[in-house]
Amino acid sequence: MKNVKRRPMPDILRKNSKKWTQNLLDAITEFRTTGKKIPDSVKNKYKHDEVLDVLKQIYNDGYGTYYCCYCETQIEPVSFPHIEHRKPKEQDRFPEDAFNWDNLHLSCQTCNMAKGTKWDAKNKILDAVNDVPIKKHLGYRVEMPEGVFRETLTKRGITTENHTDLNRKSLRIARLKIWHSIIKRIQEINSFGDGPRAHTAKKILIEKCKGIHGSLIKWILIEWKVIGESE
Repeated sequence: MKNVKRRPMPDILRKNSKKWTQNLLDAITEFRTTGKKIPDSVKNKYKHDEVLDVLKQIYNDGYGTYYCCYCETQIEPVSFPHIEHRKPKEQDRFPEDAFNWDNLHLSCQTCNMAKGTKWDAKNKILDAVNDVPIKKHLGYRVEMPEGVFRETLTKRGITTENHTDLNRKSLRIARLKIWHSIIKRIQEINSFGDGPRAHTAKKILIEKCKGIHGSLIKWILIEWKVIGESE
């Protein structure tokens, strides 16, 4: 998980979110009174191509590849992108935020399903947009052969790791492969000394921090003193 900047609200939400929210709340009231099922057409209007397209722009490496807001893995073609509600949209949770742009993120299927309707009001799950810096709450820890763990540094970090299963085995092993790959690249840079090739190789690694598992790559570069904290 790493920080991103939210883009302007999609027009479809700007024009309709208030109306859609009221329709959903009315349908929930009717359900509680009569038991009438809430239509998918009422509760799922956030599943709009325009909303998904803007979220892909937020969680994007700049080259057309987008990643999960929690685990930072590439979503497609491995999985389908999910529009994630940080505050669960279910009727017994926060239905009033079902179409709230500030509540919407992009996630992989695995993180989305692990999170489900979980919510810790005391130690809230982290928000990639507003909780700056994420590294205050989540770090990394390398263990051999178990993999690279997301190290929890605060109680909110614990909530985020628990709710989205950020230390699942497959993810730890995937991070370990990246760790080995980046270390190899760093050793290559060191072999160049002060030569011009080192400059280009370093720029390539810095560019990788923008995309898939970018926070891990940046952490490695800082740990190995390739870049400073502010770069």
